[in-house]
Amino acid sequence: MILLCRRVLILLNVSYVNSIVPHSGTNSTGGGTGSLMLKEKKGHIEMPVSNSQLFWAMLRNRNSRSLNREFIGHTVEEKVGVVIEALAKNYAAATNDNNSIYRKEPDLAPPLFLSRLVHPFLLELLVNKDLHMNILRMVHGQQSFSFVKPIRIGDSIKVKMVVSDIRDTPAGELMEIDFDIANSESGELYGTARAGLMVRGSGAGKGTDKSGKEEKAAVEPLHRIEIKTDENQALRYADASGDHNFIHKSNFLAKLAGLPRTILHGMCALAMTTNALADKLADGDFRRLREVGVRFSAPTFPGQTITLLIFPTDDNGVIPFEVVNHKGKTILKNGNVKLG
Repeated sequence: MILLCRRVLILLNVSYVNSIVPHSGTNSTGGGTGSLMLKEKKGHIEMPVSNSQLFWAMLRNRNSRSLNREFIGHTVEEKVGVVIEALAKNYAAATNDNNSIYRKEPDLAPPLFLSRLVHPFLLELLVNKDLHMNILRMVHGQQSFSFVKPIRIGDSIKVKMVVSDIRDTPAGELMEIDFDIANSESGELYGTARAGLMVRGSGAGKGTDKSGKEEKAAVEPLHRIEIKTDENQALRYADASGDHNFIHKSNFLAKLAGLPRTILHGMCALAMTTNALADKLADGDFRRLREVGVRFSAPTFPGQTITLLIFPTDDNGVIPFEVVNHKGKTILKNGNVKLG
């Protein structure tokens, strides 16, 4: 009961309460979904999923032991509107992205602005009553992006989400969700994303986790780069990304959830890491990035300095990296980045 109360407090403010708007998306499993529009509302995207929806989805599925595998192939495709200047610039500011490239090309959106476009689609998936997602046991285990062309302010965006796989691993069920982010007028692709959500202790508890790379042998890093996070970093990122989970905003509620204090969003840590990778490997020109991906392995606390470790390039042109906290504990593992 104590654990359940903790989880209720965590989820109670995951997103602001907003209205559901009819949409023209497709849904292969027949469930409904709301439309995401890129509207400036106090500096963040309006979220299509309310607190109450998340709360009832959590209660409804608290005893669920298996995901509905008929959701493999589940597809949603929607136009999400035009990229507004304030939204792109708020995201850059929230991740301490002071890249000089914005002075030369002020209409560029940050590379991981992709993440804030796909986040609401993930929320809608989690509350789908037919998926049977046990939110109490779910963790965001991994994330990757590929980049085709940069998003610019004024671009019209559409997002396609596909549940590509649900499978057993020794740790539980892994659901992989793929996203295509494209121009809604021309169809030209900006990039793709893949999220891996692990439901711990769910499924058959068998199988092999094929989602990540094997642990690499000890290799000395070529570069060590310190990344300073700010004490108010999580608050700023919550407003910029739309992820208002209380474990990022309230020390009191974070402690009720069993944490020592608020933690930084994993996506914020990845965005700041991506900025540092572009600075070091591409002289700040993030348009040269082609791929970046990590596994989230431990929390980061706002105000801490984290360290990016960049390793020698492998035979396929992929540059491995990881990020450790001030105690040397890995917070982002199995990282890889590729340049074009």
